[in-house]
Amino acid sequence: PKFLLKHEKDSIYLVDYTKGRSYYNLERNSRISIPVMDFDTLVGYQINGQAAILEDGFEYRSLAK
Repeated sequence: PKFLLKHEKDSIYLVDYTKGRSYYNLERNSRISIPVMDFDTLVGYQINGQAAILEDGFEYRSLAK
């Protein structure tokens, strides 16, 4: 499971505390699909896009705070 850290404009920031299968899959292919469900209405959504792994730099340090 991933932790939703932040969302703004066209970006969603997720935290994955382990470098498991998702990490290695993203290194090979940055296209992602995130399934989401509203449990009150039982309506499902699919968010598709491009992912980037942040491991250092200004944006990483800003989010880490």
